[in-house]
Amino acid sequence: MASTRVTDSSWAPPGAAAAGVPLQPGRWRTARAAADVPPPAAVPVEVAVPAGVPVLWRWDAVSGRVDHSARVPEALGLLPGTELSLVAVRRLVHPDDLERFDDLVLGLVTRRIAVQGTIRFAAPDGVRTVHAWAGIRVEEGRVAGAFGGLLDVTGFGPELEALHGSLVALRAAEELTGLGLWEWDPASGELLWTAPMYSLVGVAPGAVQPTLARWHEAVHPADRERALNLDVGALDRSGGHVETLRVVGADGVVRYVRCWSTAVGGPGGVQVHGAAVEVSRQVRDQARLEWMSATDVLTGLLNRHGLEQRLRHQLATAARADGDVVLVLLDLDRFKAVNDTLGHHVGDALLVEVSRRLARVVPQGSVIARMGGDEFAVLPPPGPDGAQLGPLGQAVVEALRAPYALSGAPELVACPVSAGVTSRRGRGVGAHELLAEADLALYQAKDTGRGRYVIFDDGLLARARARHLAERLLRSALDGDRLALWYQPIIDLPTGRRVGAEALVRLRDLPGLGGRPAAGGDGVPGERLLLPEAFIDVAEDTGLVVELDCWVIDHALEQLSRWSRRRGPAVTAGVRIPDPPWLAVNVSARTMQQPGVVRRILDGLARHRIPPRLLKLELTERSFLGADPAGESALRQLIGSGVPVGIDDFGTGYSALAYLQRFELDFMKIDRSFVASVGEQGRADAVVTAIVDLAHAHGMRVTAEGIEHAHQADRLREIGCDLAQGYHFGRPTPGWT
Repeated sequence: MASTRVTDSSWAPPGAAAAGVPLQPGRWRTARAAADVPPPAAVPVEVAVPAGVPVLWRWDAVSGRVDHSARVPEALGLLPGTELSLVAVRRLVHPDDLERFDDLVLGLVTRRIAVQGTIRFAAPDGVRTVHAWAGIRVEEGRVAGAFGGLLDVTGFGPELEALHGSLVALRAAEELTGLGLWEWDPASGELLWTAPMYSLVGVAPGAVQPTLARWHEAVHPADRERALNLDVGALDRSGGHVETLRVVGADGVVRYVRCWSTAVGGPGGVQVHGAAVEVSRQVRDQARLEWMSATDVLTGLLNRHGLEQRLRHQLATAARADGDVVLVLLDLDRFKAVNDTLGHHVGDALLVEVSRRLARVVPQGSVIARMGGDEFAVLPPPGPDGAQLGPLGQAVVEALRAPYALSGAPELVACPVSAGVTSRRGRGVGAHELLAEADLALYQAKDTGRGRYVIFDDGLLARARARHLAERLLRSALDGDRLALWYQPIIDLPTGRRVGAEALVRLRDLPGLGGRPAAGGDGVPGERLLLPEAFIDVAEDTGLVVELDCWVIDHALEQLSRWSRRRGPAVTAGVRIPDPPWLAVNVSARTMQQPGVVRRILDGLARHRIPPRLLKLELTERSFLGADPAGESALRQLIGSGVPVGIDDFGTGYSALAYLQRFELDFMKIDRSFVASVGEQGRADAVVTAIVDLAHAHGMRVTAEGIEHAHQADRLREIGCDLAQGYHFGRPTPGWT
């Protein structure tokens, strides 16, 4: 390359001296732009510049010096090392392209515009076609120099147009993005930069002489090893390489620079070509996007995505150090009620305050995340074992149990929390497994009373698998018609006569579907019948209970129709035939809220010509308490149509007394837990007596379930109970006998 003057040899970026990297002056060749420079010798040379690799040059207007890549002469078909000037280059231009060459130079120097074009040169070894581009450097309103590049495109033929488009794009990239090009000769140590490279290190173009040491000094100390891998390392590998480096400029600005490099061989030896462009804005934008993607906007905590990233990192670190990783999942027990009654602004304030309380109570260095809605997570620093599981769970639950004073709320807001806790415990589990375990523990905490924490264990996992199996069996049974109705008789206590039955659904469990084969059932070899206890909770949780209830109602109506036909007409030869037995069916509140369910029931009664009084619908107290407007409307429509509706399992922890006033209910069933001690304990007798009196006061009949002994039946008859069912009177059977 031709040498240029170093205007500030003492320049170095901040911290360069402390880094201990000496500044080595570059070895540059000089050529004067004089008219008397002899033309190049007419000695044919081999083309040495590989196709597609640009070579660079720079011209200084004050000194007239031209700095260029060692291979610029080769690109023009001259001997390597030939010194060049503008006049010398012009002498090589093909006569037919001379006018265009002059126009390009004129546009560059007088109009101060970037130019590019394809020029033919009459080289000693034949005509060369070279694509050239150039830009002007202006300082204080005056032309201070120019810079540019050359690319030998001789022999490209039909591909020249496509190549020309690529070069236009490269030049546009230089103009629009500040793309800098560089070339390093390992043999001589010479380094050449285009003007944008100077800007990347915070100096004016031409203000310093570029050297590899100077470039490395500008790179952030933590990134210098990768910088060496980019340029020097290019000599030991094939293909290109990319790095993003932090560059500390002489102007004090830290820039992120995306750098590319590749080694190119030729007769003159291997050279490293590269490009660099500032990507500080893109890095900042990417960091901002990553922060946004991992952060909850309301609380400023990590979100689920961010928590999962931290959890994976902790697990990887703990696996190497054989440490423990603890995870706590939290869910606010009454958040929906707060939102619905006090408004979303109060709900948002509650979530923010929860995040603040968590920050005060969890161990120092813990990661706190809002997983979405009213669910939070705590990821403490890794520890030696899981001994802190219980204390941590208790501390979190206790801290969030105290009422909150929230802006916009007229009074203190109570919103306790349930928590699920798990830990790695030396197992090879991943983030997904830990989250699933904590979720199972959280579900158990909510299912067993709320306002508490549960630590995950293998028993929880076994129950979860059982629930999954139950769901699989239920879906399969609904699709494969493997449900059955069994009937338990209901007795009129004063007369002892069978007056009705309760329809109880059973699921036929077959081998191969996950159940254990067993003989029995209703006569199908190798099957067993699963009681509702095995699948009804799963049906409620998954929403399958609606489909299940509809199946039960449809088949109950068919059974009532068969009983009615068997009994014949109501009056025969002037003698009244007793009514066929009525049938009680359990229906969930979720089913009653579904549009069309009432219409389905009433249409079924009409289709089978069944009096509405023969189908009795049982709802639990919890169903009444959770009834929404749609469910209440359905209840009123059924009651108004003559379908008896009653309360099942009365007294099991919820009070539906208000609904006794609002609805004309037909019956009430006393839960078996109250019946078990009747006739043996005076307290039990008193409770049952109070329930019977309450029901009778509201015009309701009372059924006692779970009667297994004669003394229970006798005492209930004395108390005034109307109806009874239980093993003492008959077990559930597939048909009416």
